[in-house]
Amino acid sequence: MNATRSLLFALCGLASASAQDFFSELFNPLVPFPPLNQPQPGMRPQNGPWNNDVIVYHAKADGSIGQLAKFERAGVPTINRMPDGRLIAAHQHFPENDAATFDKVAVHFSSDEGKTWTDAIVMKLNGLPEGMRFPFDPTLVTLPDGRVRMYFTSLRGRQFDEDLPRIHSAISNDGIEYTFEPGVRFSIEGRSVIDCAVALHQGVFHLYSPDNGKQPEPGQRPNNGPQMQPTDGIGYHATSTDGLNFTRADDVKVEGRRRWLGNAQSDGKTITFFGTGEGVFTATSSDGANWQLGSTLRVMGADPGAVAAKDSGWIVAVTGPPRNQQPAFAPEDRWLFDWAEEMRFFERQSPDAAASTTAEQINQMWSRGQAKGEGPVKLKSFPLRLDDIGYIIPLGNMQSGHTTPSDHLYLVPTGAANRSGGQRNGQQGQRMDDRDFSQLYDVVAVADGFIVMLQWRPNPQGGQAKYDPSVFDREVDLKVFIEHSAHVWSYVDHLIEVDPAIMKDVPGGVQPGRPVSVRIPVKAGQVIGKIGNQTFDFALIDTRTTRKGFVKPGHFLLRDPQKPHVVDPFDYLDESVRAPLIAKCARKVPPFGGRIDYDIDGRLIGNWYEQGTGGYAGLNRRIDYWVGHLSLVYHHLDPKIVVVSIGSYDGRAQQFWVKGNQPDPATIGEKDGIVKYELIHGQLGSSGQVQMRQDGDQVQGTVLCQVLPDRKLKFEAFPGMSAAQVNGFSAGAKEFER
Repeated sequence: MNATRSLLFALCGLASASAQDFFSELFNPLVPFPPLNQPQPGMRPQNGPWNNDVIVYHAKADGSIGQLAKFERAGVPTINRMPDGRLIAAHQHFPENDAATFDKVAVHFSSDEGKTWTDAIVMKLNGLPEGMRFPFDPTLVTLPDGRVRMYFTSLRGRQFDEDLPRIHSAISNDGIEYTFEPGVRFSIEGRSVIDCAVALHQGVFHLYSPDNGKQPEPGQRPNNGPQMQPTDGIGYHATSTDGLNFTRADDVKVEGRRRWLGNAQSDGKTITFFGTGEGVFTATSSDGANWQLGSTLRVMGADPGAVAAKDSGWIVAVTGPPRNQQPAFAPEDRWLFDWAEEMRFFERQSPDAAASTTAEQINQMWSRGQAKGEGPVKLKSFPLRLDDIGYIIPLGNMQSGHTTPSDHLYLVPTGAANRSGGQRNGQQGQRMDDRDFSQLYDVVAVADGFIVMLQWRPNPQGGQAKYDPSVFDREVDLKVFIEHSAHVWSYVDHLIEVDPAIMKDVPGGVQPGRPVSVRIPVKAGQVIGKIGNQTFDFALIDTRTTRKGFVKPGHFLLRDPQKPHVVDPFDYLDESVRAPLIAKCARKVPPFGGRIDYDIDGRLIGNWYEQGTGGYAGLNRRIDYWVGHLSLVYHHLDPKIVVVSIGSYDGRAQQFWVKGNQPDPATIGEKDGIVKYELIHGQLGSSGQVQMRQDGDQVQGTVLCQVLPDRKLKFEAFPGMSAAQVNGFSAGAKEFER
């Protein structure tokens, strides 16, 4: 269907009933969109497919991603290579002030591997039968004789009960002017066949299309019954020796919540499919019928088109999320725009009404809209009993993948705090952990409330330490959310056990993966689980409080939406326990609970995100979402120390102190031009212990920073170089934003 409409029509069966109604009205694929200055009554033009862009990336073989270009007001891209080596891309086209070409297919050409492109040229089509819809959902295939065939979706009429969408084709010598090829390439009785992908592999054309369910009866909305629901992981498959006459084969399958909505390419030995769901996934097949899942690309978007790059990897074009990044839909449906596996963690489980504020959103995500009580909430304790706490690490710690200041405290049990030297050297120089993991501690509720969500976080393939060396692998890794009022929640993370008295009220138990919503009353001090001799996370959220030090809180709507509302739990403690707990805290200056928000508009200080890496949430919600993060803030224990925390420094996330702690990033603005910082290793551990390093004052590298207009920053790191060795930005400088 027309750009994002095809995508949403194919996916809306996975959304809530209210979202299906909205999408079927707004993104009905068989009703042409009017120009923007002629909106249909009741429709919201800002949320149409014209509010998306096609984004072109270079996905290199080493897994790195770089944005190459953007086609504004566009969607449903396809990309291929012309016989002369140029790239050709086609997409649905939504120019703002050109009704004649609105919602048509446009093409671009690139002679430099996608870095620059020609302006959009609307395709010309000769011989289209009278009454047939102009092509949408294009797929380009370059033929052995040098011609370009465009497969596309079309139908006769405008309504679902008038005709079924089918796959047709047209042929071109130049990629711009096409001639309609008579007949239907592929259709299925009673089914809408849309948005196909076609690859020529070993002399056979393989056509794939997502299973979008049964065609509705007259008067029915799409996806209104179980037979009309799209099927996860299932795609139609047909083959042809001439590219014109296709024969249906067995359906193709992949695991998970994935859709055969995308593009297929063959290198002569293997077909690679680029699809939509749980990120932009890839799958490979040697015969076109049996598929094996591959890697997930770190690009934010859906319905991808791809072509092999000349040097390495792929040139990938995707339909990006809406520009405003804040679609007015229920949080359970936000995945339609985030395209990310982990976003399903935040799906709202009460489908009755969409959230209009962040507070409502968190209520819906965690408490299914049932949070109650006005408070005030007073904490009777922290989640570990006082005698079991070795020390407390406050908010704001930055370590490895926690590139921006962390929004939770760490509680360290006495057995972990008192171990000899933390870790000691074993034989042959191996580091050995001498903690007694058989020792367990009770984790208790900090105040009266309801346990509203339980999650067992599965270990990623290769283990968590593969992505973040500061995290050790846990066979069981549990997170518990507790509602204390209509505005206040707490959570504890990395438990190894939930108390059996609680689990008896969870009939289906908790399995690795998706969270389980419950509503189990608990009292302050009640045991909710166990922790071993290891640190664990504790956070308190109050949606009546919003931190002022984030210039753009919307960054967190796609991941960790509670972050602007995280509060200092010491401020909520009952006075009888506050002083003894503060004595356990590694931070000795107010605010004792630490700080996470340092942004000052127009100044260097605070959080920044590399352009093209997906902002705070990262691309496709991959585990190492922090690779594009940058923070220049103060140390979580000693605010006189300036810390530079970089999501990707010399190949991994690292943190450094600024030598001399000058100039203060809070004072640096656009007028100050380029600023140099020399980086040294920190001399203070996360818990406050002094670390006497022999190379403590040795410069580890230098960074250059230049604040630019419009909340932009130019930044470059020079590992292993002193300030005297760095004369200015190189071609490797990157631009950040916030």
